[in-house]
Amino acid sequence: MKSNFGKNRIVSLAREFALMVAALALGLAFGAQPAAAAPFAYVANGANVAVIDTATNAKVTSVPVKAGAATVAVTADGKRIYVPNGTNTVSVINAATNLVVATIPGVQGSSVAITPDGKFVYVAGAKVSVIDAAANKVVANVRFPGPAFGIAVTPDGNFVYVPNGGGATGSVSVIAAATNTLVVSIPVTVRHPEAGGGPTGITIALDGKFAYVPVFSKFGPNSISVIATATNKEMASVAIPGVITEGAAITPDGNDVYVVNQASALVEFATATKTVTQVANRDGSADSIAITPDGKSVYIANSDGTVTVIATAGNTVVTTLKIGGTPTGIAIVPPPPGILFHTFIAQLGLDLDPNPSTDTFALQSEFVLGQKSNGINPPAERVTLSVGTFTTIIPAGSFKGTGSGPFTFVGSIGGVNLQVAITPTGTKRYAFDAAAQNANLSGTTNFVPVTLIVGDDSGTASVNADIDH
Repeated sequence: MKSNFGKNRIVSLAREFALMVAALALGLAFGAQPAAAAPFAYVANGANVAVIDTATNAKVTSVPVKAGAATVAVTADGKRIYVPNGTNTVSVINAATNLVVATIPGVQGSSVAITPDGKFVYVAGAKVSVIDAAANKVVANVRFPGPAFGIAVTPDGNFVYVPNGGGATGSVSVIAAATNTLVVSIPVTVRHPEAGGGPTGITIALDGKFAYVPVFSKFGPNSISVIATATNKEMASVAIPGVITEGAAITPDGNDVYVVNQASALVEFATATKTVTQVANRDGSADSIAITPDGKSVYIANSDGTVTVIATAGNTVVTTLKIGGTPTGIAIVPPPPGILFHTFIAQLGLDLDPNPSTDTFALQSEFVLGQKSNGINPPAERVTLSVGTFTTIIPAGSFKGTGSGPFTFVGSIGGVNLQVAITPTGTKRYAFDAAAQNANLSGTTNFVPVTLIVGDDSGTASVNADIDH
C-alpha cells in the first residue's frame, strides 16, 4: 500500500521521537492491505529440508542436514528451524539464509516442539531432551512412559504434552516446563486395546484450553481424543474414518482440527460440535500436516515425494507439489497466541544505524478484533510488540487512559525509549501507533514481520517497510 507521506517523514518521526498522540494522527489511507510476504513451509525430507514458498507453492531450495531428518519445527518469530536427525543430533537452520548454523549432539528422538518464546526446544523419543536454544545444548532429559508419537507445548509455555504410543492403553504425558518433571500421564481411549495402538500426534488450541490427540486402533475405528488442559482429563473420544491417523493441526480460530491418515484422506473435526467430516481425497500416504497462520491453507507432507495443498474454504485440493524424496514432517511458522485479529495492516519506517543499539522505527497500524474476542483493555493488559528482530513487552498497568481512549504509554523499557498509542476507531477497531528510539533492529530486512499482542488478542503482518541506513 502506498502511504500519503514520504519515507523521510516517517524516518525523521522515529529519529526525532516526536510522536505523542496528536503527532501520530498522520492520516494514512488504509484502503488496502500492504504487500506481504507469505510464510515458508519447511519439509523434513530424509537428509534435507525442502523450503516451500506458500505464496507461490513453489519449492525454493533444499537445506542439507544430517541423515534421517523426520520432523521439523519453526520458532514463533520464524527465524529458526529445528530438525531432529537420525544421527542423534538436531540441526538448527537460520531461516534468513537457509543455512545450518548449529548441530546439537546427544539428542535421541524425532518429535520436536519449541516454546513460544523460542528459549527451549523439546525433542521426544524414548525420553524428552530439553535444549537451551541460546546455548544450543541439552540441559535436561525427562523420562516418561513413551515412546513419543508427537509433542506440543502449551501457548503459555508452561507445559509440554507428549503422546505415548506404546502399550495397549494409550496415554499423553504432561511435563512441567519450569522443573522438567513429569506431572501426569493422561489415559486416552483406544477403541480396541487388545490389538494395541495409541496416540499418533497432538495439537493444542491457541487459547490453551484443549489438546486434540488422534488415536490409532489396529482394528478401528481410529478416534480423536479431546483433553481439557485445566483438569488433564479426556473429555471426549470421537471416532474418525481412515486406516491410520498420522498427525493433526488446528486452525488459528480453534474451530477445526484437521487429521490426516494413510487412506489418502483428510478429516475435519469441528471442535464446537465434535462432528467429523471426510473433506478431501488426495494422492500419497500422509505423514504430517501444517496449517498457515491465516488458517486458509493446509499443507500435507506425503511419503511418496509430494506435498498436498488444500484450501480450508471449501476443503478443496489446490495443488500437489512434487518435491522428491520421502517427506515425513512439515511445519509452518505458528500464529501468535490468543484470539487472532480479524485484520491487521501496518506501515513502517526504519532507520538502521551502523550502531544497531541506536536504531529507530515508527509504526502506524490498524487492527480489527476477531469474532471471539471479548475486547481489549490496554491499561490492564500486557502489550507485546515485535518489529523485525526487536521485541518489547509493556507490562500491564503501563498505559494511561480511560473510557474510549486513546490509551498511551511513554517511557523507557530495557534502554529503549518508546511512545505508543492505542486509539479506538470503531466497533472492535483500533489504531496502534508506536515509535522507538535506541532499539536494536540488527538483521531486519524486508519484508518485516510485525506482531502485536494485547492481552489475549494478537495479530501478525508482514510489511514492506521504508528502510534508511
